[in-house]
Amino acid sequence: KLSRTIHTISVKNTLLQHEVNQLREALVNEQKYRQRGKALLLEAPPEYNGGAVFWSPQKVSDAWLRQEQKDRDNQLVQYQKSMAIRLREEKKAAKAQMFEERHLNRAVAKEKHEREAAEKAAAREEKCIARELKTQLQNDLKVSQRGKRKSLQPSLAAAPPTAAQDPIEVENDAVPTSRSGHAIRRPKCLVT
Repeated sequence: KLSRTIHTISVKNTLLQHEVNQLREALVNEQKYRQRGKALLLEAPPEYNGGAVFWSPQKVSDAWLRQEQKDRDNQLVQYQKSMAIRLREEKKAAKAQMFEERHLNRAVAKEKHEREAAEKAAAREEKCIARELKTQLQNDLKVSQRGKRKSLQPSLAAAPPTAAQDPIEVENDAVPTSRSGHAIRRPKCLVT
């Protein structure tokens, strides 16, 4: 039984190989037939009247050479077209990449600019706060020093007015004076 199956398989194998060979030959013949279908580039004689023309082997070989040259020219044109298309696509891709890089560079520059602006604003704000703190400290120091001076000097408001003085003079004495002797007048909006 095993030998029978081996025999049938080998017969099928040889039949298939024979069929494959015949198909290959048919394909080659078809390709040759298609090649034979091309008309040669033969030039008609000047007194051609439509009848049968016999060509010399030299003219036939020249026609074959012209046909080969024409095929090479067509292939060259096709190659140039494909190269032009490829170059266009490469140029387009390079342009898109350059545009993307430019867009990315602009985004990075914008982000850097915004970050620097934020840092400058923060530095300005810190300077402003530091300046305000400095002036506040100076004002607090002046107020504390004034308070010490006032405590060292006898206050005029604490002393009872004497009966010998006029009330107008008492008002003049109550006005504070600066170190140089000028009267210090407080603004009316701050006087309570």
